[in-house]
Amino acid sequence: MTEKNPMAWLKQLESTLRANSERTGWLYLEPIDDELLETVQNVLASPQMEREAPPDVTPQKTLLNTASRIGDISIPTKDGNISAPTQETPLATTSEPLNLDPMLAKTLDSLRLRLRNCNLCNLCNERQTVVFGQGNIQAELVFIGEGPGADEDKSGIAFVGKAGKLLTQMIHSIGINRESVFICNVVKCRPPGNRNPNSQEIAICSPFLLKQLEILKPRLIVTLGNIATKTLLPHASGIMKMRGKPTVFQDIPLIPTFPPSYLLRNPSALSLVWDDMRQIRQVLFSPRQAPVAD
Repeated sequence: MTEKNPMAWLKQLESTLRANSERTGWLYLEPIDDELLETVQNVLASPQMEREAPPDVTPQKTLLNTASRIGDISIPTKDGNISAPTQETPLATTSEPLNLDPMLAKTLDSLRLRLRNCNLCNLCNERQTVVFGQGNIQAELVFIGEGPGADEDKSGIAFVGKAGKLLTQMIHSIGINRESVFICNVVKCRPPGNRNPNSQEIAICSPFLLKQLEILKPRLIVTLGNIATKTLLPHASGIMKMRGKPTVFQDIPLIPTFPPSYLLRNPSALSLVWDDMRQIRQVLFSPRQAPVAD
């Protein structure tokens, strides 16, 4: 590779990423900065670029991993204003390998980057893509399902197809739009045949869900179904008893309800879900309680 103008290359790649952000699910792109530019310049100037790469790491992959931080998309804040994207620890500018431990991520974009090639369980063998989740990075409301299905595996976006359309209607019913919330799943890869994820898969993937919640710090969590609910609340009773009843996960209010896939199979339960959504609206828009003085 003999690119002599790294900034022009970065700008071109930024435009490509923007144009394809909806299709790829890359909704969180961080701004070009001097340190990132220096990193790319060092990579381009490195003698290693002229040598054959190891079988599992190519120069193209290295550049794409670096470039996935590029962009400058303004995000609506909780008060309706526009804020600049959050910053995280800059990429190293040395030749030493980057630490890609997902639990060290400080932003959703960084966590997504670290998980894109995850192979910690057997779900990686048949998936097409890691379905990280998407939405507003400053969302006050987070919806959590159990895992991606076939449509999600193809698109890389959580809750698409008929189930996704129904979830969108559920969100609209409380007076907000889908773009204002964050939507994700317990496991990030599709279980074969759309089966339920098993306990081992949940145990391996759930720390990444907890990391998402740690970064997001939502005001309210809505779990969609038994698996999502019991992942966060292991001792919870079944969804039939839990649905619509506010509880708490790590000081964050949580309300379970039926998943859209269940509602598509059991339309008679829709009336129950609309009751749950009214409860969700009440909790979401209720005045925040003032902190108790010590």
